[in-house]
Amino acid sequence: MSKAPFSCVLSDDKSEMKLVAQAGEFKYSAQQVEELALFFGQLRAQMSPGLPEQSGDVVALEGDRWEAYKKMQDGSARIYFRVPGMGWSFIQLEENRCNELAAVLNPRLQAVQNQ
Repeated sequence: MSKAPFSCVLSDDKSEMKLVAQAGEFKYSAQQVEELALFFGQLRAQMSPGLPEQSGDVVALEGDRWEAYKKMQDGSARIYFRVPGMGWSFIQLEENRCNELAAVLNPRLQAVQNQ
């Protein structure tokens, strides 16, 4: 992303972010807004209090919310999640972690299929 017309600084205790913006009007494309959302998400991850371990209120999305790609070249898999305001994010799981996830999900899938 091109240099933003503002700067962000975290307080020493990381509980607040100070945003200093230049005067004027700024227009952003959808891609630039996604990049800003990712930037602010990364900044938020550094702040206190930390992000909660469990979700609270969530925003419901219509349509597919996830997508998986098996077998990257190193044997890992990527699982993509659609996040409101941020578009698609992914986690990459090593092969052994994929097997652990499959061990949890497969019995549940079979139970649903047998209903």
